[in-house]
Amino acid sequence: MSNSISDFCAQILKLNRGIRFAGIANNEGKLAGPAYRPGLVPLLTQKASEISVLQSLIRADTRRGLEKSSAGRCSPTPATRRERG
Repeated sequence: MSNSISDFCAQILKLNRGIRFAGIANNEGKLAGPAYRPGLVPLLTQKASEISVLQSLIRADTRRGLEKSSAGRCSPTPATRRERG
């Protein structure tokens, strides 16, 4: 793990107190230099964080593929929930 990556992640945490975690991932979802806000219990284990990053990479790749197809550029749509019944 590079000190520059760890330092960069620590600097990200300083940008906003609402940021709990910062990390750099490679294209396989492996985290380098993850940083957690001191004094907080992480919501995910490092393994769960890597899985989450990998899922994000897959979604991003899917969006890029759709944008290149005839479907055109994707625009995010907020999700809404309906009441059951």
